[in-house]
Amino acid sequence: ALRDYFARGLKSYPGLHFEFRRVYPGSGSCILEYTSVQNLRAAEMMEWDSSGKIRRVRAHYDQTL
Repeated sequence: ALRDYFARGLKSYPGLHFEFRRVYPGSGSCILEYTSVQNLRAAEMMEWDSSGKIRRVRAHYDQTL
């Protein structure tokens, strides 16, 4: 299912590219800030469980273009 998800995304945006900005580490989570398609600023908050696996991701996008 994950492979299909990314294949659809790459089909929609064949030149898909993300530019890493910075990481904000936290206790049990981190936030990755990056520039996405159409120069859109974005940040994703990732939480992980006690075994180190990501259990939740929340994506936030700047709506001003």
